[in-house]
Amino acid sequence: MARRGVRAKGRYRPLMWAHQPEFNTYSEEGEPWFGFEAVRDLEGLPPEILLVPLFGHTFGHCGVAVRGAEGWLLHAGDSYFDPREVKGPVWQCAPVVRLFQMVVTMDTRARFYNQARLRSFTAAHPEVRVFCAHNPWELEDCQAARAERLPAAA
Repeated sequence: MARRGVRAKGRYRPLMWAHQPEFNTYSEEGEPWFGFEAVRDLEGLPPEILLVPLFGHTFGHCGVAVRGAEGWLLHAGDSYFDPREVKGPVWQCAPVVRLFQMVVTMDTRARFYNQARLRSFTAAHPEVRVFCAHNPWELEDCQAARAERLPAAA
């Protein structure tokens, strides 16, 4: 909310807080989770919901891990837009998406660091479903997987 710097002033606008949200802030401390350090539970929520620091896209950007009956899901938020950035042996990204991310990223070094961690993570832990906020195909895959597990309607 302090909007320090030109990029932050353009990106974080007072209108975003006009509804006067109540924020809970967290330190960068926590427990390890599948190789990610400083993962923590969230105040007032069950321990099956965890905050996973994935800084870079925005200041303090985090993903959210949720353990359900079928295992873990990791909503990586905006830490990537093109799944090839984190799923596969080498980083790849569509040129238009790459340009957009260059414009909106607050900390490029941290974003690439966390994408590398996510790439290692997805390779080592295929049992954890990882998806991002801006990819409709990943959402469809999650929805299809869920539909396969649900019993047929009577």
